[in-house]
Amino acid sequence: MKVALIHYRFGPGGGMDAHYADLVRGFSDKADVLDLWVYERSPRFSVPDHVNVRVVERGRVWSALRKTSFYTKIVRDLKMSDYDLVIGTMPVGKQHIIINGGTHIGYVRGVYKKFRITDFLPIIFERRSFRRSKMVIAHSRKIAGDMEHHYGIPKDKIHVLYPPTDSRRFNPQVREANPEFRKNYGISPDKFSVFFPSTNHEIKGLRPLLEAFSRLPKERFELFVAGAPMDADALPENVKYLGYVSKTEELYAACDVTILPSHYDGFGLVVVESIACGTPVIVSRNSGASEIVDSDHGVVLENVTADEIEAGIIAASTRKFALDPNFLETHGLMIDQYVDKILALAGPILRESKAVDRDR
Repeated sequence: MKVALIHYRFGPGGGMDAHYADLVRGFSDKADVLDLWVYERSPRFSVPDHVNVRVVERGRVWSALRKTSFYTKIVRDLKMSDYDLVIGTMPVGKQHIIINGGTHIGYVRGVYKKFRITDFLPIIFERRSFRRSKMVIAHSRKIAGDMEHHYGIPKDKIHVLYPPTDSRRFNPQVREANPEFRKNYGISPDKFSVFFPSTNHEIKGLRPLLEAFSRLPKERFELFVAGAPMDADALPENVKYLGYVSKTEELYAACDVTILPSHYDGFGLVVVESIACGTPVIVSRNSGASEIVDSDHGVVLENVTADEIEAGIIAASTRKFALDPNFLETHGLMIDQYVDKILALAGPILRESKAVDRDR
């Protein structure tokens, strides 16, 4: 079986970048030949011998149009007949299956509330990609509803599969080093510690989170922010900015709770990563991951306001959670489980590819 996986970046980044890396790992165990079509590649990410990384020429393109340029170059360069299965994790012009982690219309409505002139081209490419694909995989029921409602995609074309998590990194055993991690990151043993990982603070709800922490007693609560750059000089006294942290599993294990009060999030991998490490979560209803968070695993915020975030943190600090140590496997979130589900859904596509090969 020869498979192509298409994404903008093969390297560290946000949730979809991590998801792409998980797909690469999962399909490298299933495919005879695996080609990665990307615009950027990190030298830190190595691949097996049978995996080929094809970096599409970037050229001199205005940053706002890079993904549009990538779309058009994939249309020009990739030949569908070369592969049994082509999967895109971003809107591209050629793929059998598109895996969708969030729609642009849903994002604009959730974050900005009104459309800007720069939004129309991404929406056009997104709609075209959904319609050209034989199948669409949505990361949550929330995204599936957005595609059906905003883009007119037939319900029977959409399949909901929650994205997987790398159990080698994120697992309950990480918590065994909890005292060491707390010491390394300066986490107080006497305070309720909250972890906020984010690659986009505006979307993930940092502003109301900081307002909530400005009200919480500094002798009882502390917040640790990791990820995208920010102005660390203007933070409340009980908030510490850690910068980019590569081993987020250490902070999941060290803190008492992970928080993700997103204004819009198709899923939110950090929620599942945290639970996999044995740490409960506080997550907004705007996040697709809230669909699999019950009272044993966290607190779900119905609204992203400072008042509700403050109340959610206080509630979490007084509650005893009963986390499932096999949460990933129970919910089908192991990487091999996820890839097997995709291959099962892709059965008709693969059979069609084999029939074409026989007719050549």
